[in-house]
Parts: sequence; C-alpha cells; structure tokens
Amino acid sequence: MPTTGDQTADVWDAEYRSAGQVVFPVRRSPAVLRVVLIGVLTVLQIASMATSDQAVAWWVIDWLILTMATTALTYCLWQLATRRPKVVVDREGIRKGRKLITWSTITTLDFSASATGLRIRSEAPPKRIFIPRDNVRDLAMGRAWLQHLLEFHRNSGSQQW
Repeated sequence: MPTTGDQTADVWDAEYRSAGQVVFPVRRSPAVLRVVLIGVLTVLQIASMATSDQAVAWWVIDWLILTMATTALTYCLWQLATRRPKVVVDREGIRKGRKLITWSTITTLDFSASATGLRIRSEAPPKRIFIPRDNVRDLAMGRAWLQHLLEFHRNSGSQQW
C-alpha cells in the first residue's frame, strides 16, 4: 500500500474530510535509498581505514568521517524504523514534530529556493516548517492542496469542512 505522501490530493482531501487530519509519515523509498547509500559509504570508509597505513593526522580525519557517516546512518535507520518526522495537517493547522503553525497565522506557503520542499512560515509568532520530498512526493500537488485548505480556513473561520 502506498504511503500517504505518494497518493493524490483527492485521497488526502477525502481523508481530511472523514478523519479531520492527514498524516504524512516519511516515505519508505527515499529513506531506504539513503540507508543503502550511507551504509555503502560507511563500509567503504571502514575498508579504507583497515587497509591504510597513513600518518596519524589522516587517521584523525578518517575517524571523523567514520563518526559522521555512522551518525547519519543511525539517523536514517531511525527515520526508516519510526517513519518520523511526520507532517500532520488537521483542522488546527500544519504540524511537523512539535512545531505547529495554525491556519490563521500562516503568512507564506511556497517552494524552497532549491525546490526540494515546501516552506510554511508564520510571522506571529515567527515559526517555520519545511516539508521535504521525504514526506510528499509531488510538491506541486501538495502545495496546491495546502493552499486550497488555507483559503478554506481563512474564508470560513473555524467552521467544519
């Protein structure tokens, strides 16, 4: 079964109307790809260190690289296992992790400069949420759907859908 982020805006809309919220967990395919790539790089780094007879200064650099790769691999494995951080869109607003931006405080909803995700900002209080392709595959469709919800909530206040 596809992840919520792999589905269409019609499916999200139907779930929003029936359940009152849509949860976008981390999609499996990008998480698995990152685990494989970082895992291969970590193994290559270990193999390089095992066969190397370099000076002590290079050993320090090798250990730093190995530590960073292991940390990144651990984080990616945690993401794959828990499917977090989740993006939750509900009647209150948009939430990622512990950050919540309510519908009434959203000032901007646009693409990031590198087009790798959606930026959602509020001015009062100043907050930012970044929704990457890890959670939503089709960012243009995600932005259009969130823009539709934003307009709905601005026009109708706190009324039910």
